Formats: sequence, C-alpha cells, structure tokens
Amino acid sequence: MFHGGPVGAAIGAGLGSRLGGVASGTGADATNWEVVCDAHDEVVRALTGSSRWFQKELLSARVAALTAKRAALADRAMEASARGWAPACVVALHAAAVEAEGRAKDLNEWLALRSSGDDFARSHAGWVALREAGRSLHPEFEVRLARVKATMKACQNAAQSGRAGSPALEGA
Repeated sequence: MFHGGPVGAAIGAGLGSRLGGVASGTGADATNWEVVCDAHDEVVRALTGSSRWFQKELLSARVAALTAKRAALADRAMEASARGWAPACVVALHAAAVEAEGRAKDLNEWLALRSSGDDFARSHAGWVALREAGRSLHPEFEVRLARVKATMKACQNAAQSGRAGSPALEGA
C-alpha cells in the first residue's frame, strides 16, 4: 500500500477509480474507446519512461555509491579486526551498508523484471520508481510526476467525454 506524498496522492485519486467509473458509468456506450485506449497507452508509456529513467539516472548511481561505501566499511572492519579490536559502530555501519546495498540491488532487479512485463507490471514499476525518486529530490522528478499526472488527466477527460485532441496527449 502506498503512503502519502505526491505519488500516493496521485495513486489514491487516480487510475483505478477513473477507469473503473468509466466501465460502470451510464454513458459508457457513448465513450470513444479508441481515444480512451490511446490515453491509457500514453499513461503506461509515461510510467514506463519514469521507471527506466529512475533505473538509469538514479538507482544505478545509488547502487554504485552503496557498493563503494560497503567496501570501505569492510576494509575498516578488517583493519580493526587485524589489530584485535572490532568497534561495534564499524560492525553496525558495515551491516547497515550491506543491507542498503542489497535493497538497492533487489529494487533494480525487480524494476528490470517488471519493466519487461505487461501494462500493469510496467505501470506498477513506474509508480514505485516515482515513489523512490521522490525521496531523492532530483529536479527531474517533478517534471516526470507532472507528465504522469497530465496523461492521467487526459485519460480521465477522454473517458468522460470521448473527445479526441486532448492537449495533454498531443504534447506528450
């Protein structure tokens, strides 16, 4: 379950209720499903692009930094052990670095696996990537999140009106 933040708010307000409302709405027969499907595809593309951006630009650098940090702490722990003492703080820091590196690598593998799946899997990977990218304060995060929100709004508009030519879809 997602908790708070801009990504959580977008999910909470978002895709499930919007698309679910279309299927059960009284005007479902009047909806231009081709436009709705095109809008859906654009949302999936935006989320998939966010996932790939996160992996390439942020997560790979994070894994490399965590690997270097873990290796440096391992060297310190070895030096301390060779001298006959092992300060608890060095051991604890090394254990935390191993855990953080493992989590980052696991996230990278999970994103890679999901990014090659179906629409739902790619969208899920995109939401997770946006959630994690939001913690990094990277300047492009806001741009990516705004694009996803705009495509979701276009999807909602297409579903509600069935009209082609949504500005969010044309500019994406």
